[in-house]
Amino acid sequence: MECDTAGDGEQAFKRVKKKFEKSRSTYKLIVMDLIMPKIDGFGALKKIVEFLHLEARWLPKPYIVALTSITGEQTKQKCLEAGFD
Repeated sequence: MECDTAGDGEQAFKRVKKKFEKSRSTYKLIVMDLIMPKIDGFGALKKIVEFLHLEARWLPKPYIVALTSITGEQTKQKCLEAGFD
């Protein structure tokens, strides 16, 4: 298993993009914190999904799981609506 880390949402997006450009593949699983500097989890999710849809639509979409300490049904619903798995 290969594992990478990113310190913020912008860096997470850049890692996905770089992996695709280098190997024409993507991650199978991305665990994304909702609260990050530069770009939050929702913004990073949007950028990643848009990029992969435009550049790599033939690849299976990675599972992107939200990680947060914010609890409640409202947060869960917001994550599902945004496209988190």
